[in-house]
Amino acid sequence: MWNYEHAIFSTSSPISIWNLYQDISKWSKWDNEIIKAHLEGPFTTGSIGTLRVLNQKTNNFILKEVKENQSFTNVRKVKTND
Repeated sequence: MWNYEHAIFSTSSPISIWNLYQDISKWSKWDNEIIKAHLEGPFTTGSIGTLRVLNQKTNNFILKEVKENQSFTNVRKVKTND
């Protein structure tokens, strides 16, 4: 298992950035490696969805922790060809 953390510093307001993140259906419009993303329900802790990343199969994920306008943690199990 591995963990991935990413940070970018910006002068944009937390609310404007948060609005981009919570609209999962549009992630592929601003992240070229995401083919498709879908969330069942609201962008809150415990919600589940699917994510297809470039050169990978579609995988399920869960929003493990959501702190509005601050951070979120999603967990997904990547399917392999094994």
